[in-house]
Formats: sequence, structure tokens, C-alpha cells
Amino acid sequence: MPPLNLKGALEALLFSSDEPLPLTLLAESLDAPIDEVAAALHTLERDYKEREAGIELREIAGGDALSRR
Repeated sequence: MPPLNLKGALEALLFSSDEPLPLTLLAESLDAPIDEVAAALHTLERDYKEREAGIELREIAGGDALSRR
């Protein structure tokens, strides 16, 4: 069963990893459909840009990772 707050759960996984995490691994880890995970990642990316956060979500080496701006 996917977490109630998919965006928050994704953010926690991304913050806790020092390596880019592939979409398939994120979806499997959260027991969530890939399309929902992809949409949540897109929302996170947009949220960071809109509020001019000190971090950004980037696709690197076939996975997603958080990095400093």
C-alpha cells in the first residue's frame, strides 16, 4: 500500500540517499504505481522551483537526486 503522503515519502528517500534513485526503485520501495511516483517527482521539482528553494530535484545517471542550487 502506497504512503498517504507520497510526495513526503519520496522526499525522505531522496534526502537519505547519496546516490541518484531510479524511478523503478522509488516506486518499488514505496509500493506505488510508477506513474504516480513520476507525477509526485514532477510536483516536487516544480514546488522547489516555485519557492526558490535552496535545493533542486535533478535527473542524474538514470535516477533522481536532490542537489544544492
